[in-house]
Amino acid sequence: MKKVLLTGFEPFGAKKYNPSYEAVLGVGDIDGIEIKKLCLPVTWDGAPEKLTREIDEFDPDAVIMCGLASGQREISVERVGVNVCGAIKDNAGNYPSEDGAPCERYISPDGADAYFSTFDHRKMLDAMKMEDIPASYSFSAGTYICNLVLYTALEKDRRDGRGRKMGFIHVPDAKEFEPGSASAISLKTAIRALEIAIVNC
Repeated sequence: MKKVLLTGFEPFGAKKYNPSYEAVLGVGDIDGIEIKKLCLPVTWDGAPEKLTREIDEFDPDAVIMCGLASGQREISVERVGVNVCGAIKDNAGNYPSEDGAPCERYISPDGADAYFSTFDHRKMLDAMKMEDIPASYSFSAGTYICNLVLYTALEKDRRDGRGRKMGFIHVPDAKEFEPGSASAISLKTAIRALEIAIVNC
């Protein structure tokens, strides 16, 4: 049976909900696939630690990470993770630098500048569009913790030599939580996009 690790994030900032993990929770059973759902903390240290530990313990064939891109109107199938942590505070009020200063740092000082995600982007995107889900490619997952976990997972897999299918999907705000947002989509749409991603990764 194919094993898929599916992750989302806890709420961050002033938000009470994070549509990424709410969508993860809404994904149903899929024949022939064992799905493990994981909520990651929005912290520079905690998110990669929890993710890599679960990859080692669950040993999935594929890892699909999900996060919120507030203000965007489409599902974003991310193509690349870059080797940088931005000077942005996490949920614990910390910057990524070791001394706590508001500055950038490398995710991996001896790592590649960037890694491309490894799941089947074309198949995934085509399948979403076949169901009229608003979706497109993205070539920047930002420099916050979404990018951090994408890069970390891809680098880990390179070093482990496992060849897993790995990538990241950004979802917009959910209408259920942000009814006044012109860019929000329904949570049902986000859930269906993740189900399609799982089958087509």
